[in-house]
Amino acid sequence: MSRIKHVTAHSTLTLLLVWLAACASAEGDSEAQSSAAAESASAGRQPVRVASIAGFDIPESAIHDPDQDVYLVTNINGEFTAKDNNGYVSRLLPDGSIENLKFIAGGVAGVTLHAPKGTAFAGDTLWIADIDALRGFDKHTGVPLASIDLSGAGAAFLNDVALGPDGTIYLSDSRSNRVLQVAPDRTVSVALQGDTLAMPNGLFWDDESGRLLVACYRGTTIFAWRPGEHAVELFAVGPGGFDGMERLADGRLVISSWTTSAVHVLADTGFQTLIEGVPSPGDIGVDVQRNRILIPILTENRVEIWEVR
Repeated sequence: MSRIKHVTAHSTLTLLLVWLAACASAEGDSEAQSSAAAESASAGRQPVRVASIAGFDIPESAIHDPDQDVYLVTNINGEFTAKDNNGYVSRLLPDGSIENLKFIAGGVAGVTLHAPKGTAFAGDTLWIADIDALRGFDKHTGVPLASIDLSGAGAAFLNDVALGPDGTIYLSDSRSNRVLQVAPDRTVSVALQGDTLAMPNGLFWDDESGRLLVACYRGTTIFAWRPGEHAVELFAVGPGGFDGMERLADGRLVISSWTTSAVHVLADTGFQTLIEGVPSPGDIGVDVQRNRILIPILTENRVEIWEVR
């Protein structure tokens, strides 16, 4: 793999925040859609949508908690960077019913939650990226456990969250082309930065390779980085507009793309379309028990559940 040596913790960056919905370029859509259809057919897999749940407020991230067998969905509920304390987390059952629309709600029971986006579990703690803070909640009760302020590190648009094996929490800061890290002792530092990280969005800790995967929303690249190294590697090139990344039960990596309104699978031959017709697909989740993909549809305020067969 080629090495991109100018993306380091010491490089400079210049990128203005562009709203996600406005950034999804329509250029080449017809070609992308026709190509996607051909790829989907050639892949020989026909995922089935098992549920489409409405009633959310800009759902950004969906995650499966296998311990409780529930799905948790973050709702921005307003402007992407507004500190309005009205964001919330919904709790869904696998049958698609909403068990508790506002399981965790900003402004209620001592909760501060403005515009929640990406999520990750660390034991019984649900960590949520919230503009310039990382907030932790008890995943069983929704009680707030921690709030780590990253504004001192310049965070302004924290987007996704990934947990490393040593307990380090990584966060993409899309506005500043950086990936920040919170050590187990809660020390905040910059892991990666540079203009080549064109609006980093989705993060995924890859246990197979021991690397952090970083998917860029602007541009068409996914990078891989091993902690302790000063450079990233080019991992894959695809349609761009990337958001969430996860692995299916069979080990395949799946990625959502705003550019193609689809979820793709990264195969040996490159990107193949797995699910089409999902506009503004957010930070997807995976239910490995049922081989499902959970897709928040931000601009249509719903969540779709697809079974991959």
